[in-house]
Amino acid sequence: MPTPRAFRFLLRLTPIFLAIGCSSNYVLPDHPMLTPEVSGKTFGLGGEVESFKASKAAIDVSNGHADNPLSYQQVSNLTYLPSVGLFSPIDVFASFEQDSIPLFGLKIQLFGSNASHPHAGHRLAISAAYGVSANEMDGNVKLDSHSNAKDFSLIHGYRFSPGFLLYDYVSYTQYHFDATVESSNTTIDGMALKYDSNQIGAGVGLELSLAFLFVKGDFSYRRLTSSHTPMQTDFVPRLAAGLRF
Repeated sequence: MPTPRAFRFLLRLTPIFLAIGCSSNYVLPDHPMLTPEVSGKTFGLGGEVESFKASKAAIDVSNGHADNPLSYQQVSNLTYLPSVGLFSPIDVFASFEQDSIPLFGLKIQLFGSNASHPHAGHRLAISAAYGVSANEMDGNVKLDSHSNAKDFSLIHGYRFSPGFLLYDYVSYTQYHFDATVESSNTTIDGMALKYDSNQIGAGVGLELSLAFLFVKGDFSYRRLTSSHTPMQTDFVPRLAAGLRF
């Protein structure tokens, strides 16, 4: 039966989910590498590992102020992206990004052939995801933090052959972070921190597939705005490999 098979598949991956999701770092979630095709199979399974540069934020409260700019650096990161076909036009997916908040969402294909019937032609899909997390972060000071994230995208693609898909997308990611400082320094102990970040992304990519294996690559533009912080822009190449069945 397909349902127990899907559950067994996800249960085997639970230790990986926990290892990636539990972290003391403040890494902004990135839009996952979604293509415009859904599985096309009820309980059709898929999974991939993505490699890219993520934006890691450092918070400085050494001067006793709660509105200091964030300090960003680009760090190598991994995301694990499992998915399950729910109905013919809908996939359920999860994005477990290393040291960041996990996202859970839906991808809905609006038109075009799906991955089970890879005919030539255009495809179009939309996605929406949400995640929430509570964590204790140990660094220069200890933070009792709470965060949530939303991610939306519009994805277009054109399949030239069963093994070659070209796609492009626009995305919007919203991230909210608040925390309370716990410190022996009475000047900052109990200080409340709040940061909101918004990232707009756009990119182009390609997928090469053979039977149940596939590899993907894309090149994306990201524009990041955060509370009390100058706007950041960058261009990021991303790579992924996975399987679907």
